[in-house]
Amino acid sequence: MKTIQLKPRKITKQLLNYLEKRGLITTLKFTAAALKARGRRGKVCLIYRTGAKYGPQKLICVAKREQEIEMTIHGDKEELLILNSTGIKFKPLYLIIAMDKIDVFNRKIACGKFTQKDIMAIELQYNDAATSVFMMNGNVPHCEVTVAGRGQHPLFFVTEPAELSFKIIDTQNYKLEMDLGRQPKAGPPRAGR
Repeated sequence: MKTIQLKPRKITKQLLNYLEKRGLITTLKFTAAALKARGRRGKVCLIYRTGAKYGPQKLICVAKREQEIEMTIHGDKEELLILNSTGIKFKPLYLIIAMDKIDVFNRKIACGKFTQKDIMAIELQYNDAATSVFMMNGNVPHCEVTVAGRGQHPLFFVTEPAELSFKIIDTQNYKLEMDLGRQPKAGPPRAGR
């Protein structure tokens, strides 16, 4: 028997590029169409969709240009990957998330009992090992927004079931907006929310 000794290499961007050029891997990159997205809403570009026989899933690149908070919901989980290997400086990206699932959220809206304690705006951070990859659970009202002004709109990746769709939620008599004049609070809300 012939023994082949393998000397481990450190992973580098150059090594990944080499493997990609050989067709062995695919690195995670923002799509050109997402980088150049125009219009108010932004763009979603499909990166891949798995074959149904392996369990349908897709990876998308999201260009976020929306500034108005328009809450949405979907029935299953999705994973958000707030990663940037390009060195491009993006405008801020915010996750707006309800503190309850859709049934309680809708009930509070309908009864006029919805308050600031029922929703949170979180400034997301790129490339942070502890916070840049997480799952958004199904039936949780949320959306992502950015700010007006010059600069590259933020992009991020989402992996989700291949046929997952979302629905816009009617917040009825409530207009949701961010107060960017104050420094964002760090950490979870205090006890009692």
